[in-house]
Amino acid sequence: MQLPIPGRYLWASGIDSAAEGFQVAQLYARPALDLRTGSRTVPDFDAGLRLHRLLDAIRLSAETGTRRTVA
Repeated sequence: MQLPIPGRYLWASGIDSAAEGFQVAQLYARPALDLRTGSRTVPDFDAGLRLHRLLDAIRLSAETGTRRTVA
């Protein structure tokens, strides 16, 4: 049984949720909204960079057995 998607999670307008490109449209709808309106509903490049620096520090700490600081 497939559960219906609540309306608050349907960001791609004008496309049926059963349509072939629906998932791709959903993926791009929020970043497009942010670009048009200046809102911040999805992580930006800086958030991704911080996450990767954290993951790199964790990996290095695990390899060396030492504490690391995240820049």
